[in-house]
Amino acid sequence: MRQRSAIARAFVTDPGMLLMDEPLAALDAQNRVILQAELVRIWEQTRKTVIYITHS
Repeated sequence: MRQRSAIARAFVTDPGMLLMDEPLAALDAQNRVILQAELVRIWEQTRKTVIYITHS
């Protein structure tokens, strides 16, 4: 829940660029898939720069 809230807060400020370090790490498999799809949808709509860091 905290992870999703942090991501929502980041988008509220309408940044020009978004740096995401392990944004899906603390989520269960089902929510990870849902949130990843939502992040892609938001990126497709806004076309803002997103730097997405993952270790997997």
